[in-house]
Amino acid sequence: MNVCGAVVSERDGNINWKNMKEKGIGAAMLCAGYGSGSIDLQFRKNAEACSKLSIPFGVYWQSYAYTVEMAKREAEFCMETVEEFALAYPICIKYDNGSIRYAQSKGIRVIEEFAWEMIRTFGRRVEAEGYTSMCFLELDGCQIVFGIEKCSNFKIS
Repeated sequence: MNVCGAVVSERDGNINWKNMKEKGIGAAMLCAGYGSGSIDLQFRKNAEACSKLSIPFGVYWQSYAYTVEMAKREAEFCMETVEEFALAYPICIKYDNGSIRYAQSKGIRVIEEFAWEMIRTFGRRVEAEGYTSMCFLELDGCQIVFGIEKCSNFKIS
């Protein structure tokens, strides 16, 4: 079964979810927030609308972690943000060029093992609370950190 979904954040502004559903959107990945506890300005509105319209959704948290402790705290902030909603899809850590640039601005050299440690730490913390975790990689970040050969194993849509 194929489902057409939308990935949205505050950058997308106010979304007419009723219209989205009428146009065939049957799932969503909502940005819950980013970094050290910044909640996406549209998250609550989007989550409430999806819940009301029975559009199943999961969430992602834009990571700016550059220590294991920061990755744990980001996972905790995310879970606190979404705890009142019934998630149909995983809690994802989004690790991309923004994540890489932020760590580099703090003097961190981002190599593959470092990136995986941030991703695994976030995922383990989320799973410890009974959620399903997933990593949301954008192709550009994936290529920079992990190399194109490792990213080519994944379906890109």
